[in-house]
Amino acid sequence: FSTLEKFRKRQQILADLMKGNHLSLTLVDANQQQQTITVPAQSHRPLSSLPFSFWVQILTGIGGFIIGSWVLALRPRDAAARCFMLTGIGLMTAAFSAAIYSTRELALPNELIQWLMWLNHSGSIGFGFALMALFLFFPQQLISTRWIICIVAGYLCWLLVELTEVISSPHVIMYLPILILSGLILILIAVQWRKSRGKPQALAALRWVGL
Repeated sequence: FSTLEKFRKRQQILADLMKGNHLSLTLVDANQQQQTITVPAQSHRPLSSLPFSFWVQILTGIGGFIIGSWVLALRPRDAAARCFMLTGIGLMTAAFSAAIYSTRELALPNELIQWLMWLNHSGSIGFGFALMALFLFFPQQLISTRWIICIVAGYLCWLLVELTEVISSPHVIMYLPILILSGLILILIAVQWRKSRGKPQALAALRWVGL
């Protein structure tokens, strides 16, 4: 976290410099020759300057949310449909926030980057928990719906650890849960596949959703 904090502080310094009318940049080439150029700092960014990767992330988030909403509208009382809707919300939260800070031209304020990263992490992990819950109920219900409280509690505990930074490494907080959730999801898909044998409709649905 100390390394991440240094990065965010440097971003804040650059963001403060960008508040002026002009910004001087010193470029050094392979021959160690320097060239200083002055660029105007703009108060806004035209849509045409946003890269392709920005729009891919935005459209991915919108697509996930629309598909999740559509499934929930068709089966509003179904536990699996609710979990599928939550995956759409998690995907949209993670993709929208990442689209902003990952395609910045130079810098963003420290506090803004911190909030965007937190939204990205919470959306990503929330997506994983929701997807795991989905395969607990779809296409065969493996557990009682009352167990959903334990899944929500697990996610809330992760949020608390993320916000308080009680663990020194962001890799442990972010990527270890993703690894664990991914493994559990693959195991649940295998279990669902076994329990859906002899049920062509359930296998077809599992094949698409699992893929």
